[in-house]
Amino acid sequence: MSIFVKAIDKNVLNKFFRSKERIEYRKFILQYLIKFINKLPTQQEIRTIPVNPFKQFKSFVQYNLDLLKETDVTNCLLREYKKRFEWNEESSIYCQKHIDKYFKHIEQYIKSSKTCSTENFCKLFLAIQELCVFWFSVKNEDINHVRKSDLYIYQLTLLLLNKYSSLEKDKHLNTELYNLLL
Repeated sequence: MSIFVKAIDKNVLNKFFRSKERIEYRKFILQYLIKFINKLPTQQEIRTIPVNPFKQFKSFVQYNLDLLKETDVTNCLLREYKKRFEWNEESSIYCQKHIDKYFKHIEQYIKSSKTCSTENFCKLFLAIQELCVFWFSVKNEDINHVRKSDLYIYQLTLLLLNKYSSLEKDKHLNTELYNLLL
């Protein structure tokens, strides 16, 4: 009997480490959102610290959005839609167009937030909030099947937007989101 462990399939390893990475990024987002409850960093404060929290938070939000383009996530989304809707050949195309439309919509918030400012932080909060709403819709808004991290992120972004946002359109976000989800 060999004392060496059998070789592990590289796909299994990749899936394990990608899953771990995704969880870590969600933790980072939660940590930043909690930190931002007290105060948003200013340009002057950012100059004195080694890591730019605005750029880093923006990269975490972009990473979570980019997941929608990954094959395993897309396949998961298609499986979820198949459970909920009558499925035919055109359904897959429609579903992919819907995902692409949502991706582009959220990406506009991220791309338009170029510098550290309260308004740009709010755009990033909106982006991650809308991504949570997207996942809520995928799970048919069933509280028993939605990730807890999405619920926490959503609640924290509501709190932060209420505290920092002066954009009138933020207050009508849910109407816009639900129209987009249809």
